[in-house]
Amino acid sequence: MDRFKTVCSWAAVACAMVVAGCSAGSDGVGESVVDVAGAVGAPEVLKVSDLGSKITYAPLETTDSSLVPNTWQLVPTGSHLLVVNYDPWGMGKQNCMSFDISGKFLGIIGHTGDDPEAYSRPFPIVSADGKTLYFMRYGAEMYMQEYGIDGGYKGRVFPQIPPLGAQGVTQIVDTTIVSVDCNLHNFTKEMWVTIYAGGLNSRGVAGGVDTTVVAPMPDDYDGSLSFQSVYMNRFPSVMPHSVHIYQEYDEQGGERKHLFKTHTSTPRLVKVGKELHFKEPFIDTMYVVTPTSFTPIYTFDCGEKALNPSEVNTKGFSADNLWVTEVCESSDYIVFGACYGWLGNEDRKGYVGYYDKKTGKTRATAAENGFEDDLTGFMPFYPVVSNSRGDLIGILTIDDIDKWLETHPDAELPEPLRNLAEDANPICVIVSK
Repeated sequence: MDRFKTVCSWAAVACAMVVAGCSAGSDGVGESVVDVAGAVGAPEVLKVSDLGSKITYAPLETTDSSLVPNTWQLVPTGSHLLVVNYDPWGMGKQNCMSFDISGKFLGIIGHTGDDPEAYSRPFPIVSADGKTLYFMRYGAEMYMQEYGIDGGYKGRVFPQIPPLGAQGVTQIVDTTIVSVDCNLHNFTKEMWVTIYAGGLNSRGVAGGVDTTVVAPMPDDYDGSLSFQSVYMNRFPSVMPHSVHIYQEYDEQGGERKHLFKTHTSTPRLVKVGKELHFKEPFIDTMYVVTPTSFTPIYTFDCGEKALNPSEVNTKGFSADNLWVTEVCESSDYIVFGACYGWLGNEDRKGYVGYYDKKTGKTRATAAENGFEDDLTGFMPFYPVVSNSRGDLIGILTIDDIDKWLETHPDAELPEPLRNLAEDANPICVIVSK
């Protein structure tokens, strides 16, 4: 099957939706509008109680076996907090540590290597019920290693399709693997989008993979998003400890001085209830994904000065360009970061806000304010990931707490944060309904 030429009968309509969704100032026809420009133009005080009724501090237990390094990523399930230790260059120690929802260390799940139970990368694809984890194994034969959430090895799984990536663009719905192959074409208003769907455990099944081409890869695509370049800078997003990381490159021998992209581990395809939602960085539209469709569901309206994706790598970011830097979504809310200007500019202005799905209202505040903790009276809250229970989760470090206490010396530490060592692991902050 030609993955870029097999087009379903409705693909022309869907392609038009994609192109319309990528343009600045979409009118929101057919989808809900998140009024980012209006909210940042009239900042308010945001409170933790806006998002939930309970805030819990879960310090990740610190032992010799559970030390969290500088480069890690949180993958929460409904009952566990999985910490993926990884090296962006694949050189250092890599593993997947498991903690319970209170932060107690439960053990390391699997390992990288060449033995029969090893996997290639420690990023898990989580089953629909949260009880099973799948890790990719690359080599002469590509398959997945199946582990229970308790760490027990269950064997090899040969799916109908090899997931495009174990983090960010692949999810499991029921017993179906869904991957979205999507990217901007030279950061113009066009995207090419291909959806792959196949059975999760289909040993011996050949072919039969559903491939839906929503918008084919352009014939003149030259792979310029995989450019050879000199690494220049790596910038965190607006919210502290966000999973969204942006990179700035200097293209060798090209006409453009800088190129911008996001870190490859940034999650773009997420499960929200029973739906899959997808948002490409720099694009103002979120889509709902099925094995056979890619449809706009939310438009982030950044106003007349919205960043134009076609100018990202030509004109770059001006100080008055407003764009959405990150999203964290639960069944009730979409929390977002937004910024005027490029993240690396000194004059950038960051904001944090949320969209209430029930009321349709969008609210925002300056990034340094975050969500005021009116439940315990402690530090501002910044949700960066969510889990299947609908909890919103943020991350704190000992350094974060120390810096905050310098300007708030009379603040009372929540009980779980008392007596933590200076080299203690990070703390997960969980806001629930």
